[in-house]
Amino acid sequence: MTKVSVQIERSRVPVIWLDASIIFRLARIRKGAAHTDPDLPRVMFLRDQIYELVRAGKLVCPNANQAKEALAGFSDFADALVPLSRGIRARSPDYVQSRQEIKAMEAYVANRTEIPLSFRDLFDSDPAKKLQDANEDSFVVHLVEEKSDESVTSAKRSHQVVHEQWEELRKKCNSAGVKYEEQLLREYEGAVGIRLEASTAFYANLANGGGYNQIDYDTALPIMHLGIAWQHISGPTNDGREFAHFLRSDHYRAVPRVAIRAMMIAKLMTGQRTIKRGDAMDIEHISTFLPYVNVMVVDRAMKNLVQQLGLNHRFGTMCYYIGDQKELGEFFETTRSQQVEDQGWQPRLKPATRNVAE
Repeated sequence: MTKVSVQIERSRVPVIWLDASIIFRLARIRKGAAHTDPDLPRVMFLRDQIYELVRAGKLVCPNANQAKEALAGFSDFADALVPLSRGIRARSPDYVQSRQEIKAMEAYVANRTEIPLSFRDLFDSDPAKKLQDANEDSFVVHLVEEKSDESVTSAKRSHQVVHEQWEELRKKCNSAGVKYEEQLLREYEGAVGIRLEASTAFYANLANGGGYNQIDYDTALPIMHLGIAWQHISGPTNDGREFAHFLRSDHYRAVPRVAIRAMMIAKLMTGQRTIKRGDAMDIEHISTFLPYVNVMVVDRAMKNLVQQLGLNHRFGTMCYYIGDQKELGEFFETTRSQQVEDQGWQPRLKPATRNVAE
């Protein structure tokens, strides 16, 4: 086994990520409909502290895929987030994973055991500079595209199917006595296998005159793009078999989004807790953003899962839920007292080492 490490270059201005449930509550507060929420004081504390630090240019709170959970009331959701995000957006999870995979591929081909990642993977430009520019403007322009009833219905159905499939798999794992380590290997294999099978099926279908299969294409597209990148990075001497070996290598399993997702799902599938409807989306968010941000505010169950797996220590990210007022208050005070250094895009490396033999 190879010990592969990941080096994370952090933004010079701290970044905090908020769970969609908090933004939903902020939207209700804006509409005056949150009087019965027992967490109202906690939510307002979080909102006020973040708003003050964002306006002071000392904290970034991006719009980072949370809206994917807003199946209704999308405009209210966006309006609640804009005062905190100031229009700063993170890139999509698929884009972030693609950047991580390419960096892992470069390290694999060069026979390096260190994978360098950067907050540039998450933002299209320096978020500190963007925040400064936004704060100097008197207003922030943001576009809101309301979802159609059809798309909302389809998304709800998709979420329900995933929820039911995950709970069924969890019950089967528990009945069969599957251990965490065993399921973890299955998750790693599945992450690659599903895409490879879809790619094979897509091209076989075309070759046999079966036409264009959108589902296979959508599933296989990321691996197709990665295959193109492989040709450019590895050169003409490395064939498809070596590419397949990379996809099952220690380097690929060190890709943060792949590793975090596999670990969290394996833990849920071999645990006793019933799968919740939002678990799949929570894991998508955490596996994408946790390596790059300073603080994640999630629900209590996800915070416990992250800490049980040691992901907060591995990636140097503080993971809290809204009830951790003391810890959050300490973070805000520390951030408030710090001066933002004018270093442009200078690196701040945070080691995140994963020993794949563990």
